[in-house]
Amino acid sequence: MGNIMTSLISLMGVGVIVVLVKRAFFSDKADGYFNYFVRFEDTDPIPDIAENPNLKNKLQIISCRDGVYVVLSKINDAKIKEILMTDYHLTPRQVVVQTGAPAPLHAL
Repeated sequence: MGNIMTSLISLMGVGVIVVLVKRAFFSDKADGYFNYFVRFEDTDPIPDIAENPNLKNKLQIISCRDGVYVVLSKINDAKIKEILMTDYHLTPRQVVVQTGAPAPLHAL
């Protein structure tokens, strides 16, 4: 009976650790930040969103490679797309904003 109780307590301890790690690194909330991939279709040149004053306090650029930006933001993908279309006079077809996974807390 003692071995069973010890095993159950150990299993519960592992479960608690897994839940805490998941919440710390993969929380859906993550302080409200989400990863987005932003790319432009049929635009020349590709807009430099790092220089966009309307986005300065709304998103953080993590990287840009081959014209695809990876950003963190608290605003949703539709709002990011709307801002980009308005500021750069683009059509919905020219701006693609895809939602990534919730941002891990340590990335902020």
